[in-house]
Amino acid sequence: MCEGLGITKFGLVSFADITHLMYSLTPYPITPIGMFFGFLLALLPLAPRKETKNPAIWMYALWVAVTNLQLFVNTIIWHQSFDIIAPVWCDISTRLQFVAPIAVRACTLVLSIQLYRLTHMNGVTFVKSRRCAILSMAFMLGFPLLIMALYIIVQPFRFTIWEEIGCIPETVSYVAYILVSGPELVFSVIAAALIPFSLMKFWQAQKNSKLTFGARSSYKRKMVIVCFDTAFNLPPLLYSVIQDILAGKENPSNASYRSWHAVHHGEAGLSHPEWGVDTILQYPASVWSKGRWAVLAIKWEEWIFVAHAVVFFAVFGTTTDMKDLVRNCVRGLGRTLRRKKSSEQGMKQMGRADNSNFVAFNSIPSARPVPRRSSLSMWSDGSQDLESGDHGALSAQTLKTDTPREDKSELLHLPPGFDTVLRSVSAPQDADSSTATDSIEAKAGLGGLDIV
Repeated sequence: MCEGLGITKFGLVSFADITHLMYSLTPYPITPIGMFFGFLLALLPLAPRKETKNPAIWMYALWVAVTNLQLFVNTIIWHQSFDIIAPVWCDISTRLQFVAPIAVRACTLVLSIQLYRLTHMNGVTFVKSRRCAILSMAFMLGFPLLIMALYIIVQPFRFTIWEEIGCIPETVSYVAYILVSGPELVFSVIAAALIPFSLMKFWQAQKNSKLTFGARSSYKRKMVIVCFDTAFNLPPLLYSVIQDILAGKENPSNASYRSWHAVHHGEAGLSHPEWGVDTILQYPASVWSKGRWAVLAIKWEEWIFVAHAVVFFAVFGTTTDMKDLVRNCVRGLGRTLRRKKSSEQGMKQMGRADNSNFVAFNSIPSARPVPRRSSLSMWSDGSQDLESGDHGALSAQTLKTDTPREDKSELLHLPPGFDTVLRSVSAPQDADSSTATDSIEAKAGLGGLDIV
């Protein structure tokens, strides 16, 4: 083969074409969008399953969701970049990547064991089920955390940064087979061995109608998860292990573990003598994407967890509880939007009403409201007090001030000669006030005073 050329299923292409082959198949927005949807699809089926007592389902979904989330962040931060941006995040991300396959295989094995026990045992007591739940949690959570702590044994560098991918963990020495590939392989093989026995017993029980509808539905859903994980992870894992072994000394995983100092100070055959456990390596896409298997392996590790999330949602996200939850959420959202719309319309109508009232009030500037007066306040408007004794003058002035801009004829129907009576009463200043008042009342009664 000529230097600078490579053969793929697309024909004879250059290494530059191989470099950009990945970007043409999965452009930048597609990868983080897929990871984000994988994160959501893995968590949504857990919402209506709050009362479930199966820890394997929860842990499987959580490990898949966490893996998709950290891959989503990596692909965004290191898009067209391989700079050292977030070293602390890389420390967390690389350890999650290191144990995520082991944790998912552990959850699959627990589900497989549950299916086997369901079809081969008639009943389980509460004590046994509680003990099994505790052991399952220790196996699905405690064991991966233990492997995460042991990662330092085979860690030659702090981490490596690959452009468009993000932080990647590195391992050295054959001990990596024991810590990483070994547990994955053992868990997948045991789960694959239990599948035929579980299916055989399930078909027999279903044929004899020994299982209820709920038990059959739960069994089928769990079996789909176990079969999918085993079928899509065991063959690639076997192929990867065989390829690493056949690579010989070219693969750092085949190096001997001489000492702790040799692994962490560049004496294990992988690192430069000046590199150590604090070293951070950086690779542009033009370097790492030249290898066809490297591109395939990286893309497989990215999208296999998205596939896990999609299958998990298709299995557990189509239940009756999930449908009811989605229906209630849609109805609640619709009610909220309608309530908000009606409130906005009410506010607009109130605003229009206020504006119309304001315009009507200002449209007649001469119209001023006349304050209502009580009997006491009406008498208090006179220029003299009641104690002065001039009741006639006060009465005449009150009639003039009560209706400042109105015609008196509209309010008072005065009989003939009434004005003369008023003048005759108010003329003598030295008359007795009581006599003047009596004469007013007498003549008003004879004249027939009519107040409207």
